[in-house]
Amino acid sequence: MEFSFQPHALVYVGLLLLLSYLGGEIASYCKAPRVTGYLVMGMLVGHSVIGLFPRKMVQQDLVLVTHIAPVSYTHLRA
Repeated sequence: MEFSFQPHALVYVGLLLLLSYLGGEIASYCKAPRVTGYLVMGMLVGHSVIGLFPRKMVQQDLVLVTHIAPVSYTHLRA
């Protein structure tokens, strides 16, 4: 019997938030802006480097997050 566990997309969102927080803390420790750590961590765990987040999941399941993020950023800056 083969068992395949596929975590829900919200598990990936929570993991991404945790990892980006960690990246921000590391960047802050290195006297760099936190956003640098967020970006580097996002590139590292993305599908092109480590592949922690599968491309299909990012393009289909997390499409809501990718659409909301730029909008919420512009509202925070206003």
